[in-house]
Amino acid sequence: MILLVLVLIIVGVVTVFSVQNAAPVIVSFIAWQFSASLAVVVFISVVCGMCIMALIFGSMRVRKSVARRGAKDRKDAVATPSPVRDTPDQAKDPAQG
Repeated sequence: MILLVLVLIIVGVVTVFSVQNAAPVIVSFIAWQFSASLAVVVFISVVCGMCIMALIFGSMRVRKSVARRGAKDRKDAVATPSPVRDTPDQAKDPAQG
């Protein structure tokens, strides 16, 4: 719920900023150049930033999930007793009979 309110506040601030700054601007990137409204440029920049942050937080969430799953598997493996096997150390001594 808090995240939704935060997103709505950010969208509102960007909207007000974009409406108040609707002048055309020229955007240049390497050899690429185009003219657009400042509102469109700001909107595209915000959307790109949100997508990048979603990818970063999504990958962090997946890593934590995988780590938790691995920890659970290790915990289950420790909790499950393994069958007893005869090893040379555990073999009966013929003298003790």
